Amino acid sequence: EGRFARETVAYGNVTADEGPRRDTTLEKMAGLRPVVEGGTITAACSSQVSDGAAALLIASERAVAEHGLTPRARVHHLSVRGE
Repeated sequence: EGRFARETVAYGNVTADEGPRRDTTLEKMAGLRPVVEGGTITAACSSQVSDGAAALLIASERAVAEHGLTPRARVHHLSVRGE
């Protein structure tokens, strides 16, 4: 549907998230078998191979100076919703 097209940057030929599959339905996902007998994890609720991870160090200007760090970005605004 392109809802986030203006908020993403292509990486090589990848221009959109590859999961969940566009042709899936809740009914199809509900019918998947668990990975292990008696389990609850199915292909529908487990991480896909393309999931990524990140590490982020947030520091005050004072800590940056004290530890001789070089900032690579600056947080201009922060908003939190929920608990």
